[in-house]
Amino acid sequence: MQEITISQAREKTRIWQEQGKAWHFHVLFPDCIFNTQNKQYAMVLEDRTSIETFVIYSDNGFAKISQEFLKLHYGDDILKTRAGVVSQERPANTLLAQCEIFKQNKVLWHHHMLFPDCIFNDHPGKWNIVMEGSGEARTFNALYDEEPMDDFQEIEIEYFKEIDPTFNAETQ
Repeated sequence: MQEITISQAREKTRIWQEQGKAWHFHVLFPDCIFNTQNKQYAMVLEDRTSIETFVIYSDNGFAKISQEFLKLHYGDDILKTRAGVVSQERPANTLLAQCEIFKQNKVLWHHHMLFPDCIFNDHPGKWNIVMEGSGEARTFNALYDEEPMDDFQEIEIEYFKEIDPTFNAETQ
């Protein structure tokens, strides 16, 4: 992985999006199972079209830049609550229930959506949403055959409500 700056990451993601490349990113907490550095937050950017991976390290999280990259990748509505969406029986319900347990117990948590060809995905060919709670080993997975946009969106909104005091899903 090549280390880059936030400015370089912004430029890369903008170009990748314009060129229609298959890219995504992850934010790794210091104690994240995917973070080999373990002392700082890491933002990992993957260009799966060119098989390139980049990383940015920080003592702080990446809440604002994550929101920016999500909107670039998925569109401006990705972090908006959708009125009238009925939550059906699906894997996100279990993950969202676990999220509530984490919040009630004041356990810091984060999640990852691992693309089928993601470097972190132990289930190649499947979409995988991983939820982690800090401290004790608390990792939960939900596997999908198709990209789980509804589930991912709900979990992203809950995540940003938790980590960003200025976040409001109604006004995104």
